[in-house]
Amino acid sequence: MKKWFLTLLTAMPGVLMAQDKAPFEIKGRLENIAPGNYVINLTYDNGGVPQGDTAHVRADNTYFLHDTIAGGGEATLEVYNLSDKRMVGVVLLFLSGETITITHRQTFSNATVSGTKAMQEYRHVNAVYSSYKKKIAILEQQQAAAAGMGNNNAVAAYLRQLEAARNEQLEKAYVRFIRQHPSSPVAIYAFKRYDKALGGKNDEKVRALYGQLPAGVAANPEVKAVIDHMSTRAAFANVEIGKEAPDFEQPDTAGNMVKLSGFRGKYVLLDFWASWCGPCRADNPNIVKAWQQYHSKGFDILSVSLDQPGAKDAWLKAIRKDRLTWTHVSDLQYWNNSAVKLYGIQGIPQNFLIDPSGKIIARSLRGDALSDELKKIYNQ
Repeated sequence: MKKWFLTLLTAMPGVLMAQDKAPFEIKGRLENIAPGNYVINLTYDNGGVPQGDTAHVRADNTYFLHDTIAGGGEATLEVYNLSDKRMVGVVLLFLSGETITITHRQTFSNATVSGTKAMQEYRHVNAVYSSYKKKIAILEQQQAAAAGMGNNNAVAAYLRQLEAARNEQLEKAYVRFIRQHPSSPVAIYAFKRYDKALGGKNDEKVRALYGQLPAGVAANPEVKAVIDHMSTRAAFANVEIGKEAPDFEQPDTAGNMVKLSGFRGKYVLLDFWASWCGPCRADNPNIVKAWQQYHSKGFDILSVSLDQPGAKDAWLKAIRKDRLTWTHVSDLQYWNNSAVKLYGIQGIPQNFLIDPSGKIIARSLRGDALSDELKKIYNQ
């Protein structure tokens, strides 16, 4: 058995908090399956960390996997035949601190999974959710047909029915389960799926449901990550184009405090980056080009670094290496940087172009987009 972690090279915050872990076991058995050189790959999320495990099918047609897991979560078990290098089966699981027994009959995907309460609850939640799919599909077809005939009244009626059906689907599948089984690890899964299904369109409902969770579940890092993401999303909505850029103050490379409002009277690019961020470093030459071309005309830059505590040397080295000769600030608090939270930054690089009055006039300018925007301003 070989354990491995999935390394995600990304410039986005992750949920990497310690949680209490419980042991799980997976005991698999093959029945009426052709002999072969089979390997089992298990992938799952372990307390916010993507993780994997592998095991070979033994001569007695069994396999065994075990580890510890924080809380619980979805997992995918894939079976590969090493003889012809192809996947021959896949089974979806819900892992928790329990023992799962899997029996594969005739094909690997034809599997009976038993032995855990969490797995049964997981199947129940998904079955309730899936029970609405046919009804919703029919309503979508009827709504499309009415639209094709130009019957606006019928379209409106079907849209109301669709909204009601989708709301009922979420209420019956996720909300009801959470209220009836608030301490189940599947409640965390249901909460996350509920938030994802709403797609940020009704954060008040998610917050209301969060308020009904028992303290232990509400404190779960994955649940808290949903709430934190909602707060970040709300902050980002407050820095839309046309709104005034929120003011903040942070120390520069020499420790002197610098305010964003100190740049009033100029066009300024507020740039969020970090020395460890590959995409940021790759885009820096474009920002340098814009600086060199338009700084003499009144353009300025304030860069905010998401470098980590104790990484000031790396921050300064990157500034020198990339020739970033403008003002740089940071509290060296990584994703907890106060300006990052104020602006709802969810990934870097990210930037905001601010006019002399302090209003945001553009954001997310990468590549040649920054120079193109400045050309419109200074070459009018």
